[in-house]
Amino acid sequence: MNFPRMAEMIPEQQIGDFEIQHRYVSEDEISFDSLRSAIHGMGWMHRGLKPGTYCVLRQNGSIWMSDTAMERNTCQPALADAKGDVLLAGLGIGMVAVALCQKPE
Repeated sequence: MNFPRMAEMIPEQQIGDFEIQHRYVSEDEISFDSLRSAIHGMGWMHRGLKPGTYCVLRQNGSIWMSDTAMERNTCQPALADAKGDVLLAGLGIGMVAVALCQKPE
């Protein structure tokens, strides 16, 4: 089961303290992040990331959720195990909700 590309579904917008941004990540940024990770043990945000445009939810500048590889990998086990009625506590950008609705079971 694949998660949808949320930048294709949700427009950039700001509502109160919350903002949806579309962020393009280039191959150069991913390469630099990998180098930084190797040197400083940082850079987990771009691990497994491919170049492309991602959807980011922020509140007052702080990231709450995105549809990056890290977020998808973190949510994949819950999506795989979900069957029947499901309760979501916090919708974020809706990536999990949309994927759940596409599951036949």
